[in-house]
Amino acid sequence: MNRRTTRLCVLPLMAGSFILGPSAAAWATAPTAPAAPAAASCLAQGNPADATKVKITGEGYKPGLKVILDQTDGAGAGSAIAGPDGKFASGDVPAGKWQAFQQAEGGASATCLGGQEATDAATKKLVDQERARGAKEGFAAGAQAARDNNCDSAPPQKNNRNLTAKQEAQLAFDKAFETAFRAAIDKFC
Repeated sequence: MNRRTTRLCVLPLMAGSFILGPSAAAWATAPTAPAAPAAASCLAQGNPADATKVKITGEGYKPGLKVILDQTDGAGAGSAIAGPDGKFASGDVPAGKWQAFQQAEGGASATCLGGQEATDAATKKLVDQERARGAKEGFAAGAQAARDNNCDSAPPQKNNRNLTAKQEAQLAFDKAFETAFRAAIDKFC
């Protein structure tokens, strides 16, 4: 290719990169949108001393704003203020089905779970948290084993039967830890 043709081809590309370069850099460093807030949830937990009362707790609400409690199967009502972490707790309210919501724009709303539903939801949340923690710690341990040239190492094994919620969460942690540990060994060895 001669010199004149080369200039005709290259100069427009260079001009385009000078024009688009700053905007591409600005786009790459532009702040991202904040993470979506946690979904609101609430639990109605029975009072062992008085079966006609429950205590309502929740999370995922706008901090500092009033949370209105409405009994959907009765005349009960109440309120609480969401703390800086978006959590709230009520005093004793009549047992029944409850809904918790905020009237402010963008305020959260949730139907409160009670009884076995609440237990199942709390167990699932605990299991999910432990599974995530196990994956993180297992991968870190596997990566460290690979750095130490222990590519034949394996995570400890446990035998779990007749599990409680905490034991089920521990099992989820152990399985996630083992999976992540082996993934790190495979990746780094």
